[in-house]
Amino acid sequence: MIRTCRHVYPKSEKIMGGIHPYFEILYVLSGELCLQWMGESYSFHPHSLAIIYPDTPHQVAALSENCSFWFIELEMKDPGLFPSLDTCITWNRQQAAAAPVTIEEPAYGVTLSLLTATILSGKIETSDYYKVLAVLDIHKLLIMIKAAGNRETPALSEPSTAHESVIFLMRYMETEYAKPISLKTMAELTHFNPSYLIRIFKKINGITPAQYLQSLRLNAAACYLSTTGLSVEEIALCCGFQSIHYFSQSFKKKLGESPSLWRKRLRRNV
Repeated sequence: MIRTCRHVYPKSEKIMGGIHPYFEILYVLSGELCLQWMGESYSFHPHSLAIIYPDTPHQVAALSENCSFWFIELEMKDPGLFPSLDTCITWNRQQAAAAPVTIEEPAYGVTLSLLTATILSGKIETSDYYKVLAVLDIHKLLIMIKAAGNRETPALSEPSTAHESVIFLMRYMETEYAKPISLKTMAELTHFNPSYLIRIFKKINGITPAQYLQSLRLNAAACYLSTTGLSVEEIALCCGFQSIHYFSQSFKKKLGESPSLWRKRLRRNV
């Protein structure tokens, strides 16, 4: 649950912070910010994301006049969803480094941008809908940060989080379906062995990851065919199909007609 969510423009002289029994995430939007935490001083620049453990005293102060940041305090029913204290310390050190370490998965930057936009809109405090969206994005960020801190072992392998990883992968495919997404990419995103990923994905959804991605692409193609004047070849490409022949074959297998015939019949019936 989100306890507090604020977008802050601190004055350079003002020191903020304290101690509270909540997990906290802080993201620097502009300028330079200093965090005093766990006996260390961290200097964060734009796009640095700090994570703060509950019941740990912390203070923040702007180091430049144009500084701004947002922070969220979280009351988590399952503390295991949040990175460990050691992971938080390592992560914050990396974020404050001269060359900050970032997570390479495209979903990390996308999720952070979506969460920032939701926070800056000011709708979290007034809309349960936007609050739920923010919580889901926060959950995704925490999963990726935890995984980044534990690269040597199969991350998220517990049964309780396997389902969350599958949901994360589904959302990734729903966003990036137009791009080439191989089984290798899916495995890297979830940190699962490919064969295990296929098995757990099918157990949860009844189909394989490749079948789910194929369904997304074909549904998108059907929408484009019925609502735009794009050619069949253009639609195939913008829906992630590298071959128009394969697209036509797959479309006919699912809907019983070629894309061209399906579009003509649909327009006749309008």
